[in-house]
Amino acid sequence: MNRLVQPRRPAGAYRATDRSGALAAFLSFLFPGLGQAYLRRRRDALRFALPILIAIVLLVVAAVAAGGILRLGARVFNPTVAFGVAIVLVVVGVWWITAIVHAWWAGRHHGVASVAVVVVLSLTVVGVDVWGANQSWQLRNASIDFATGDPTIADNPTVLVTPTPTLPPPGQTPDPNATPTPTPTRPPDYVDPSDMPSDEPSPSIEPGPTPAIDITTLDAEDDGLLNVLLTGTDQGLPGHVGARTDTMVVISVNSATGDVLMFSFPRDLQRFPIYNGGTFGGKLNTFAGATKGYPDQFPEPGIKSLAYQIGFLLGVPVDYWANVNTNGFMDIVREVGGVTVCNEREISDSHLQFYLSPGLHRLGPEDALRFVRSRHGQPGGDFARARRQQEVLAALRKEMLKPENLLRIGDIASSLAAVVKTNFPTDQIDQLVDLANRVEAEPSGSWIFKNPQWATLETRRETGGRQVLTPRLDRIGALSVELFGEKSLYYGQVPAPSPDGSLEPSPTPSPDASVSPDVCGAQQ
Repeated sequence: MNRLVQPRRPAGAYRATDRSGALAAFLSFLFPGLGQAYLRRRRDALRFALPILIAIVLLVVAAVAAGGILRLGARVFNPTVAFGVAIVLVVVGVWWITAIVHAWWAGRHHGVASVAVVVVLSLTVVGVDVWGANQSWQLRNASIDFATGDPTIADNPTVLVTPTPTLPPPGQTPDPNATPTPTPTRPPDYVDPSDMPSDEPSPSIEPGPTPAIDITTLDAEDDGLLNVLLTGTDQGLPGHVGARTDTMVVISVNSATGDVLMFSFPRDLQRFPIYNGGTFGGKLNTFAGATKGYPDQFPEPGIKSLAYQIGFLLGVPVDYWANVNTNGFMDIVREVGGVTVCNEREISDSHLQFYLSPGLHRLGPEDALRFVRSRHGQPGGDFARARRQQEVLAALRKEMLKPENLLRIGDIASSLAAVVKTNFPTDQIDQLVDLANRVEAEPSGSWIFKNPQWATLETRRETGGRQVLTPRLDRIGALSVELFGEKSLYYGQVPAPSPDGSLEPSPTPSPDASVSPDVCGAQQ
């Protein structure tokens, strides 16, 4: 008896199955191809899973090649890369939904409930996909904003502040969850004594020597050094008009040796030669604003001219600059939910109505701003403030890497773009991240050009009017030649260094006797 020959099933036709299409759809929702594997459709499972697996492998390889997931993520700040990521996310989303619907259709799918399952799962993927593409698009826009225009630096800025408020009682520390104390109304005619005309010189340009080398014509990218100028301005602070660059730090990386050097320039330096001729009669922190009053002499006024000037004083050209609006970073702190800092010394600043005991503290936006602005009521003044600013930036970086904040990286980047302006190429932003990691770890050397070693201070009694802090260019020049050799502008021109002192990095200030060395370690 002849056996009945079953007709061959047409290619692509589905075999009847009693396995749940809803469960298959859910499994493919977890990962494309799982639902097909559950339905024993191995070829379909491989077809849907393989592209995603390849993408994951490529991502891992790219992370290893980039030097870590953080540096790889930094590359998304490249507008082209961010746009590409957004497109990839859309394609992956469509593929994921296709796998879900395919698994559902290949299984048993009777009833409204089964249809509802596949609809909900598909809409969930659409929502996640739209969110991811939107975050990537925000990163693209933020990367463009980072490099858009020069930071707002006004001409001859004037600073208005509040009268001295009452200091909170000892032992009181800021509560990031508490309602911030409202900023008092500042009388327009009140000026802080430290900014009175007797103390603040006019930011004018006086006759002076013409430099032998024009630093604006040098190729800063051809000397084997990556020199980045980091500045912090007070633009937008309550009661402030204009902006001053109160923080100026150069980070220099030697590509041959890997050494990372840091140089801090005090804001009060004055009476220094200008890179294109003449002598500046004001303080260094007003130089960027003053250049806008001399368009013929400074065709690139603002931060760009300040970068030339700082490079001229240090003896090596600056490759790139990055400016942080001190006031605006409150928005970033708010976005990440606060920052954790280690306060090594008690801060008791009546000027800002701010008290902070030694130890580990969680700061909200307003108190984080006070923490980086305060320069009264504790040892170190401007230099202690500069260290705290660096600490807060490092703390912000740690907060951004928390899982809950990585999911909002686009929103955070948008806030960051409103605060940070830079001419650093967006396609090389991963190098800036690597630089931040190396500086945070431990720089090879750090110098603060303050008196008496690197500057001379003439008191009001000596000048008959105001204090004058003048850089000792013989010593700064000798340091530049020692560190950079023939690459230094001072090479072959610097006079013999002064006999007193040494050219060693500035020592770390000794902690107060009242502060335990592990003041924060015990609380972490």
